[in-house]
Order: sequence, then structure tokens, then C-alpha cells
Amino acid sequence: MIFGIEAQAFLGLSVIAALISAASTIGSQFIKDYALVRSFERWKDRQLLEHTHQRYREPVALAARELSHRLLQVLEEYPAPYMSLDVWNDRLQRSRPRTDVKAVT
Repeated sequence: MIFGIEAQAFLGLSVIAALISAASTIGSQFIKDYALVRSFERWKDRQLLEHTHQRYREPVALAARELSHRLLQVLEEYPAPYMSLDVWNDRLQRSRPRTDVKAVT
């Protein structure tokens, strides 16, 4: 008799305690090796995604803003001064060969 319990009943309780202990050990190993690792990997992926987003968000936003300002500037100043007819006529006058100059032979 152990602790006022017969040996057969004590061994039965020991087996139940061993099964509970084994089940809790297996459960804790599953949680540690599977669930926590997956959770940690998902957390790392989210951190990497957030880091990449923050890294490229500002330059892309600045480039978009600069492009919009340049497009507005083009629209406000259209046509540009170098596209006026006076400029083109002046260029044509300069590019024509002069007929009053003697050719040197």
C-alpha cells in the first residue's frame, strides 16, 4: 500500500500520469517546432515586406510628384519658346546658302 492506495490502483494512476505527461510533451514539441516556427516565419516575411515598402515608398512618391510638376509646367508653357515660328524662320534663313558671296575657286 502506497499513500493509502493499493499497488494495483497506484500503478493505474502512474500509467495515466505517464500518458498525460507524454501527451503534454508531444503537444509542447508540436507547438515549439511547428506552430511557433511558422508564426515566426510569417512575422519575418511581414517585416521584410514592410521594410521594402518603406524603402521604396518615398522615392516613388517623390518621382511621381516631380513628374506631375513637370507635366503641369509643360502644359502651362505650351508651346515652348523654341517652337515659335520666329525661331524656325530664323533658323531657315541661317541655313540657306548665301548667293551674294563669291565661291572661292
